[in-house]
Amino acid sequence: MSYAGERRQFGRAIGGFQGLRWMLADMAMEVESARQMIYRTAENAGTGLPDQHAVAACKVAASEMAIRVTNQALQVFGARGYSRDCPVERMVRDARMFTIAGGTVQMLRNLVANRVLGRAGRHED
Repeated sequence: MSYAGERRQFGRAIGGFQGLRWMLADMAMEVESARQMIYRTAENAGTGLPDQHAVAACKVAASEMAIRVTNQALQVFGARGYSRDCPVERMVRDARMFTIAGGTVQMLRNLVANRVLGRAGRHED
């Protein structure tokens, strides 16, 4: 967000352009939505372990959000974002890994779907 106030194009900070402002607003809302989903899941767990279906939903939502937000951040940084000197480059690579490690989002969606369809714990043939 701070870089949008520093980078200048056409004589002004890029954070002043409406399209970019909306992009930054969307990014902030997506991050906060995922954060609240995770907090709610942790709070509902109390002192025990959280519900595995809620955790699966959190991982899918947060990992896919991370891909969208880091790709948008890369857009904000422009060509500089591809440089290994820029932390966004690493964030983009790491975000993609989140959809794979710890269970792919496709497998986690199956877990969520089982709950939604009332078949918790049962695998489809």
